Amino acid sequence: MKRIIWLIALILSAPMAMGQDLLDFNNPAILEVEEYGRPAEVTSGHAVSLSVLGLEYSYEWALKGSWSLILRAGVPSVLVDSSSSYDGTSSSLNFNFGPRPGLSLEPRYYHNLQKRYLAGKKTANNSANYFSVLTKAYTSVGALNLSLIPTYGIRRGGDHWFQEYSFGVALHTRSVAALLPHLGFRFGYTF
Repeated sequence: MKRIIWLIALILSAPMAMGQDLLDFNNPAILEVEEYGRPAEVTSGHAVSLSVLGLEYSYEWALKGSWSLILRAGVPSVLVDSSSSYDGTSSSLNFNFGPRPGLSLEPRYYHNLQKRYLAGKKTANNSANYFSVLTKAYTSVGALNLSLIPTYGIRRGGDHWFQEYSFGVALHTRSVAALLPHLGFRFGYTF
């Protein structure tokens, strides 16, 4: 009978003892959960980046959670001019791109930042995939032109560098508005 009472007391006290262990803040398992349980956040920083035909300085402001806002100034690659011709039987449309002084503003949402963080992958310099709307204002032949480019991009990087690949559809406003595909590559250094 004493053994049965001892066994019942042991069974009833086990959950309490286990609960006390779980509330022990020196327990390394608790620290692991707290470390990986907190949300990954976008970081702010300065950068200088090269694109296919451009050079820009940028600052990325961390907003809330996975959102950021990037302001760029420099000489980006933009639509310089466009022309069309028709010779009676066929028509052609020509678009020329080149570097021009300009500013851009880009709100960004890094949609898989938390997933990468929880998987143990690098999130340095906001290494994640993103959705954004890039808005460029630039001068070309004495006129102010605008581009609105909804994009999907991939950003990967290390402690002081990053590379980005993006694609989307660009709406360029010039004498005639043009809707063109957008492909972008950027390599940058952060400081």
